[in-house]
Amino acid sequence: MELVREKEERILALEADMTKWEQKYLEESTIRHFAMNAAATAATERDASAPSHSRNGSYSESALEARGWQEEEEIVQANRRCQDMEYT
Repeated sequence: MELVREKEERILALEADMTKWEQKYLEESTIRHFAMNAAATAATERDASAPSHSRNGSYSESALEARGWQEEEEIVQANRRCQDMEYT
């Protein structure tokens, strides 16, 4: 019975620890999301006010495309970290 009690306490401690890390992940994810949105908004405003470097405006399109790829890569990395946390 003592061994069962110790194991149950260990399980509860691990579950509490897991909950704490999940909460921290959610907080950081939310902060990162707002930061990316703010950066995207600022970049969009900057791109809209800056003159285009080519005659057909492809500079702005390529900048938006690069930012889109960067955001997509950040999402993939966040998903990997989440899976790692779940595995742990």
